[in-house]
Amino acid sequence: MTKGIKLITKLLQKQLDKKSKTLNELNTYLTKLESSLQALKDELEKEKEACLSNPLVSSSFTNFLSHNNHRQSLIKTQITSTEQKIEEVKAEIFELFSEIKKYDVVSERKAKRKLEKEDKNEQKFLDDLFSKNEEKI
Repeated sequence: MTKGIKLITKLLQKQLDKKSKTLNELNTYLTKLESSLQALKDELEKEKEACLSNPLVSSSFTNFLSHNNHRQSLIKTQITSTEQKIEEVKAEIFELFSEIKKYDVVSERKAKRKLEKEDKNEQKFLDDLFSKNEEKI
């Protein structure tokens, strides 16, 4: 049974490692999305300043604004979706960690019972040995 527990723990640990890797990838992707969103906001501010300083640029500003807002909207949607995936993966990681902990506790209890049984058998052996020595005396 100990081998089974060790195997299960090993498999769960592999799953946990995969989920952790996925979580890191999602966090990296989220950071990139947030950087892209900020870049679009910065670009919008630069264009606003350019429009104020150069009236010829202002004619194309409406198109630019529409395109920029659309791109920001798409990125915000991706950010929301990624944040949801991150929360799901965190929940899965928590579940896996809890399962691993349960098997660790079971394994520790089993090892403790085995040690107690060995101690009991050793004590019985010593008691029997002592009793035999007393009978001889």
